[in-house]
Amino acid sequence: MPRPRLVSDAEILAAVRKGVLEQGPQVSLDLIAERLGVTSPALFKRFGSRNALLLSALKLPDHPRFIELLEAGPEARQPFETQLHAIVEAHMAFLDECWPCMAALRESGIPKEQVKELFTKSPLQRALALMTGWLDKARKLGLIDVAEPEHIAMVVFGAGHMPVMMTHMAKHTGGKVPSVDGYTRHVTKMISKGLAPKRKTLQ
Repeated sequence: MPRPRLVSDAEILAAVRKGVLEQGPQVSLDLIAERLGVTSPALFKRFGSRNALLLSALKLPDHPRFIELLEAGPEARQPFETQLHAIVEAHMAFLDECWPCMAALRESGIPKEQVKELFTKSPLQRALALMTGWLDKARKLGLIDVAEPEHIAMVVFGAGHMPVMMTHMAKHTGGKVPSVDGYTRHVTKMISKGLAPKRKTLQ
């Protein structure tokens, strides 16, 4: 009799995530186990329950790329617009990946308290403070002129949320998917222009 296939936790979670995004949060764990070459009891043994398995598979990444960029801080020698563009693109990629997972969690039937606890530990809870601090450092480096960095931080993140939300809603409802070609470049150019340091004029 062949030995059962050994699979890692990462492989299991990736298979569960894929199954949920394909068929919804009520996807059969028997199907997922079959894809992995293991038994469904083996999945429960590893994670304890279906809810625990779904929560682990659908949780937000602990340290996404946009968080890394914010923690690294702005560079004085690089154009502000270039640095901001990298953050906006990374943030939108993070949202695009996580939006279906968040929607699946809402539809999963998992108690709200468990889902809420998961989100309180997510990187989104510290993202606004990090973005605010990043903008303030850029101000101190003379890259921008900003009086209320927290307000601009919300503008930056809001600019990323809207197109991702509209795109996924359109896909879900069969509506027209908005074009986002060149969107991040246009947004970052507009924000950067508005924050550019004021030139001193000779009296």
